[in-house]
Amino acid sequence: MPRYIGLDLHRRYVHGCEWIPETQHERHFRFPNSRDGWSQFIASLDSDCWIAIEVTGNVFQVYDLLSPHAAKVLLANPIELKRLGSGRHEVDPIVKTRFEVFLSYCSSFRVTTRG
Repeated sequence: MPRYIGLDLHRRYVHGCEWIPETQHERHFRFPNSRDGWSQFIASLDSDCWIAIEVTGNVFQVYDLLSPHAAKVLLANPIELKRLGSGRHEVDPIVKTRFEVFLSYCSSFRVTTRG
């Protein structure tokens, strides 16, 4: 079963949300934006993971770090994500955060993959 993960990168930490569409289940998590934090996160990935990251200053370093460990790493256009809302309010009764919406319907949006 695929796992969809959206990551929001911050200077000192990374906020993530994992979404499994079949079960309508979400899990929010957070880890330090450090070498050890990324190592632990990467250890939790498998070949069924799709990861979306909003394009920010260091996103290509993160892309290079994650791409060998996931099925796909998608770089999300920030303008398209703003159209979905800030993620702090309910966008849809079932799918609550903008990354979840993005990943569930990723074929509807412009997605750039580097490679």
